[in-house]
Amino acid sequence: SYFSRQGEMYRTIKRMAPDKDIYVNLLPTYAFATVKEYQAYLDRYVKEYNPKWIGYDFYALMEKSDRLRNDFWLNLDMIRSKALEAGIPFHICTLAVGHLDLRVPDKNDLYFEIYSGLLYGAKGIDIFKYFTPGYGNYREGPVDQFGHKTQTWYNLREVLSTVHVLAPLLN
Repeated sequence: SYFSRQGEMYRTIKRMAPDKDIYVNLLPTYAFATVKEYQAYLDRYVKEYNPKWIGYDFYALMEKSDRLRNDFWLNLDMIRSKALEAGIPFHICTLAVGHLDLRVPDKNDLYFEIYSGLLYGAKGIDIFKYFTPGYGNYREGPVDQFGHKTQTWYNLREVLSTVHVLAPLLN
């Protein structure tokens, strides 16, 4: 319900600091009761906010399961379709820290998340929780709460190194 006012703030900031951008990360499909409600949410965001790009996250890697949350591919397809319709790029936000009922991503999980977005045409990769908070049940982000690199950091470095090699080809 705040997209219109946020859009006004966004345009004001862009006028005052044209070299800066504001990151708005959209909710995933599972935050809505129906796909129709989610589609309306995306439509309103693009119309009222008028973004330069769409950013969203979808955390599908559950702690005690090797299965994905059900609508992972649907959400990715809806974001891609809305970005194409609006003529703007989209970014994926990759989960890099375990928390709540979401597992700590291993190297294969990171490849899966990032390359799924790239295969659908994502032009940006954002990382959720590069630094592990020292509260809640956040676990093994790339940099732990003491400032030390974790195995997740090394895994993420490997995956992103391959993306840097492929980026010119993908673009």
